[in-house]
Parts: sequence; structure tokens; C-alpha cells
Amino acid sequence: MRATLLACCLAAAGCTQFPELDGVESPAAVQADYPALSPLGGILQRAETGRLTDPAATDDLAARGAALRRRTVPERRADPDLTDRATRLRDRADALRAP
Repeated sequence: MRATLLACCLAAAGCTQFPELDGVESPAAVQADYPALSPLGGILQRAETGRLTDPAATDDLAARGAALRRRTVPERRADPDLTDRATRLRDRADALRAP
């Protein structure tokens, strides 16, 4: 059953008409020369020299990153005694239920 379905799909795909891509290019583009290629070494060297090497900028970015990481961690109060918290919640619930 699956093989028949696959064969039908492939047969239907074979009937598809593809667009003519040769007519898309302009005559000027067809006759134009290939672009000049640049050596990769010069491009990589410029990329290496463009990095941040200024210590002040590096320290500033590190401080900003640390501040953003601190903002993502929610501050939680340390409440080791859960019985006090449960008592406060019960008292508040009773106060809210009172008329």
C-alpha cells in the first residue's frame, strides 16, 4: 500500500512542468565576466583585527553581561521556617474570609 502511494506521488511529481530558468537572465548578465575573487587570507586578517582588544571595552561588556545574568535570576528570600509562612498564609486567608 505504501509503495503504491509512493509510486503515485513520484509519478505525479514527474508530470510537473518546471519553469524556464534560461529566460530569466538578461543578455548583459549572460555576457558579463565572472567577478574577481579575493584571497581569503586578507579577509580573515581584517576580521581578526576588528575584534575588541581594548581592556576597557572588554571589562564594560563583561560587567553588562553580569548585570543581565543577575536580572534573569529571580531574587528569593530565604525562609527556612515554613511553619511561620504557613501560619501567616492561614491568618491572611482567615482575614480575607471574615465578613
